[in-house]
Amino acid sequence: MQNNLIDTIHSILDIGLHQSRADFLQSIAKKIFKEIPAKYIVIGHIIPGEKAKIKTDVFLDNGLETGNITFTIKDTPCEKIILHRKVCLYPKDVSNLFPDHLIKKNVESYVGAPILTSNNKLQGLLFLMDVQPIKAQKLMSSLCEFLASRIGAELELFQSASDHREGIALKNREQTAANTRLGGSKLERLNKELKREIKHQAILLEEKNKKLEDTVVALRVLLEQNKIIEQNISRTIKFNLEKIILPNLEKLRDQLDNNEHQALCQIITTNLIDITRPLLPATKSSLLNKLSPSELRVANLIKQGNNTKDIGQVLNLSTQTIATHRCNIRKKLGLTNQKENLFSVLNQS
Repeated sequence: MQNNLIDTIHSILDIGLHQSRADFLQSIAKKIFKEIPAKYIVIGHIIPGEKAKIKTDVFLDNGLETGNITFTIKDTPCEKIILHRKVCLYPKDVSNLFPDHLIKKNVESYVGAPILTSNNKLQGLLFLMDVQPIKAQKLMSSLCEFLASRIGAELELFQSASDHREGIALKNREQTAANTRLGGSKLERLNKELKREIKHQAILLEEKNKKLEDTVVALRVLLEQNKIIEQNISRTIKFNLEKIILPNLEKLRDQLDNNEHQALCQIITTNLIDITRPLLPATKSSLLNKLSPSELRVANLIKQGNNTKDIGQVLNLSTQTIATHRCNIRKKLGLTNQKENLFSVLNQS
């Protein structure tokens, strides 16, 4: 998910602006699950007159809609969101911290954020729960806060449109009642006033839509700039690693006479490749993406021409263990019962 942050946000921003309130909330919840597959995704609002209770608008369990529920927020993580109006994160052990007050048991992590209007009025909250701990804590907090802000802006537009329609309906009812009492001239004057009011409300609604569109455009520009910066950094890291660091390490290893020092130099090389791999651009077609970290270390040493015994000495593992890794690598790369040389295949990936 971290490597696809830009695409994740773009995908969420592409949700249409002309759905109903309920359709929008369902769509964005399913979009969130598709991009951030937390087990439980919940969007809810405070019940009017009962500030200590939340009613869910959308409740997804593994991406599937369940029946909406009403629950008390006292002594739950949600209470902190409502009281402090900021992101609340529990990366692990949340079930132990709130053993009797979670709406689902056996939950490991929790992150949530308030849904606010443009004037900081609380509309509701968004929270995600999962059975796995959260590793990228700052990223998840920022992303959850952004999603809640996006939901708040959209709900405010729906409310403005609803208020506008209700205002027109009220004016129509008042006009109908006035028809029974007023003569033609007064009725005509009221009709003109009503038309002016309708036009004024339409202009206000259009201005709000324009502000939201401008904000979305500005955010997209910033995201594209960030994406370019990330790509440049990745290219720089890759160039320095492949053209400068690794060749020099290889020269150093060749100049060392002590086998133990050569092995340490090889370990440094392998670990550098492991450390920088997440920072480099993902290659969807790369066969090596199928391998575990241990298998990847063995594969890198195979690519450098080491045999099973040499690899075992470098990684301090038995030759039987290395042989097992080689067998698993061939299986994952589709080379079982094939005559293709593993060294050649790895150097082509």
